Amino acid sequence: MMMPVLLAFGLWAGSGAIKGITLNVSEVEEMCLSPQVFRSMPNLMFLNFYKNYNNQVGNKLKLPNGLEFLPNKIRLLGWVGYPLKSLPTTFKVENLVQIEMNFSKLTKLWDGDQNLVSLKKIELHGPKKLIELPNFSKAKHLAEVNLDYCSKLRELFEVPDNIGLLSSIRELHLSETNIETLPLSTRHLSRLQELYLDRCKRLRSLPELPPSLPLDTVRQ
Repeated sequence: MMMPVLLAFGLWAGSGAIKGITLNVSEVEEMCLSPQVFRSMPNLMFLNFYKNYNNQVGNKLKLPNGLEFLPNKIRLLGWVGYPLKSLPTTFKVENLVQIEMNFSKLTKLWDGDQNLVSLKKIELHGPKKLIELPNFSKAKHLAEVNLDYCSKLRELFEVPDNIGLLSSIRELHLSETNIETLPLSTRHLSRLQELYLDRCKRLRSLPELPPSLPLDTVRQ
């Protein structure tokens, strides 16, 4: 392994020119990162911490003092096992195209509303403590939403009525959540092709679904 992952992302000289970091956390030793670890990388656009999914090792990237900064140019944010309850309050997401934060400790992504004008995919598979989702009303390009195994999403989360404004959505994954209903506006998701509701034990009924959705693709 290179110099304990280049001195835990100090990355030696020239950090300001870095545009992407990809790291398989299954293959590194446990590391504690500084709250300012990304401060010297203002041009970072791709950040992807992933692991082999047959690997049962817990999160190895620790943030014992929190995280104070993420570059606002980030387009892809992937961080399996993210250890904090939310992203930094200074992080602006206008450039964010894809976010994948599976098996994280998130309870919410951020405070307040953000302009999700570039967002195309959000994957928050398996964060057991997630109780709040962003306002998607400005995410006009959002095509994939994966919230499978977000088991705390119940009374504190209802699929928002304004999700019907998001006619770009093609896939909606809500398996093993505790949602009780989908909004009537679901029928306006005119490009929806896949809907996953496996083992949603509290789901009482379904509204009218969009004609774009073949019934054999609705999984309950």
